[in-house]
Amino acid sequence: MLVSSRRLIFVLICSVTLLFGAISTGQTSPDAENATFRLESFAIGLDPAFITDTQSRRITDMLHAQLVRSESNGTITAEIAESWDWVAADTLRFQLRTGLTFSNGQDVTSADAAWSICRLVQPTAPTRWLFSNVRHELVDDGEKARCEGIRTDGPHSIEIEIDAEPDRLLPALASTPAAIVPEGSEAGEYGVIPGAGPYEVEYIEPNARVVLNGRQGGPFTPGFREVEFRLVQDDATATALFRAGELDVLEIGNPTLYRLLVEDGEPRLPGRLLSSPVDQVRLLIFNEAKITDRLGVSESETREWISAFTARIDVEAIAQRFSPLLIPMHTSYFPAYESEPEGMNARHTDNTAKAEPRSVGLTIVTENDPFSDSLAAAITREAGIDRIDYIGLEKSVLISRLINREYEIASITLEAQVHHPAYWLSFFRPGSPFTVFGTPIEGLKGPGEPGATDHNRVLIDEKGNWFVLARERRFVLVQPRIGKLSSHATGLLNYATIETDG
Repeated sequence: MLVSSRRLIFVLICSVTLLFGAISTGQTSPDAENATFRLESFAIGLDPAFITDTQSRRITDMLHAQLVRSESNGTITAEIAESWDWVAADTLRFQLRTGLTFSNGQDVTSADAAWSICRLVQPTAPTRWLFSNVRHELVDDGEKARCEGIRTDGPHSIEIEIDAEPDRLLPALASTPAAIVPEGSEAGEYGVIPGAGPYEVEYIEPNARVVLNGRQGGPFTPGFREVEFRLVQDDATATALFRAGELDVLEIGNPTLYRLLVEDGEPRLPGRLLSSPVDQVRLLIFNEAKITDRLGVSESETREWISAFTARIDVEAIAQRFSPLLIPMHTSYFPAYESEPEGMNARHTDNTAKAEPRSVGLTIVTENDPFSDSLAAAITREAGIDRIDYIGLEKSVLISRLINREYEIASITLEAQVHHPAYWLSFFRPGSPFTVFGTPIEGLKGPGEPGATDHNRVLIDEKGNWFVLARERRFVLVQPRIGKLSSHATGLLNYATIETDG
């Protein structure tokens, strides 16, 4: 038995050595018309209105198109829409491009756009909170929404009426869930539904790969004839495949992987290293009512406990542990760079506890990924709290808990433009749906009012219920043959726009 075990170990070592030797001896010659990208998990759902994870979004971006698109600098550009105009203070009219088709050959019309947007405000839609200002009425005992504010005028014109906050309509319509699909269509297996994007699904091999074909008829042409998303769960395997030229993009979201692949800011592997300008901010959000109930104390004592808890969290130490993927932040409100360029780092938290924290059975709910898991563990260690557990959840489930106030402490990453003061204020303005991430605060000043920055910062830090941990960054390695590469305004890569160099 001992000899057999040794022989088995020897065979395994030889096999692994041969595998990595074969992989690392030079690059293969990739087909210039094809591209291969990585899937880190296969729990995919490709219906854009019910998107719940980044993995699915990478594919969905290539299959679908929205009325408008948000560029990496936050600029809104045309996609299915040819033009748009505010015809009234509360009504935005879109003129659609003609000649566009879905992947099933059907023409793209305003009726499709109206139906697609209406399903985003339905009670069952995961991102209904994002489109809640589109005028609608709940019927059938609140189980369905009637979209009175969405009207069509001919096959290529649509009006959207809102009842609040016009500034957030276009960014919402540029998000992945707002993809336009055929009126009345139903999603098939894996959520596949006809789209107007540059690709269509060729086939899906369960727990292995998703293969897409480029197609014509969408608002922009595909960069490749064929695209494969290959399931590669292990970072080491993904690195070996990238080295062999079998992956065109390697996203680095793991600090250990970054240190292995990058030295003095230069990649150790062939290709280009890009720093994606991600504007993602990690928050700890406290449900003061539930914590008060659990502690059995007054509201003021709860705030004192939260202050003690956050004061014990060494943000610099956490950021250093995950360097260079985290940038420590210490304030709840981020003014525009133009008015105060050091706003993100100017204010520091006193790490001396104001009160002795209680050891109680609280739970942190966080996003379901290894980085979030590690970060939540670090928070509990740094804070010196003995009895705080954490649970990983899909982002849509986590947001649902925030909406319903079904949490004690939540850790979540917000994908947003940090330098947009009006956006951050909406997280605290009474009546805004974004207060699912914060708490309503009376008396906030508008971004342009005199003294607004200092006034709002003090008010939010005194009465707000979140604590900012860090701004997150993303690095990506791309093969030399990859030319055009763009990202969404959140910093996440837009795979639909990737093309070869020349």
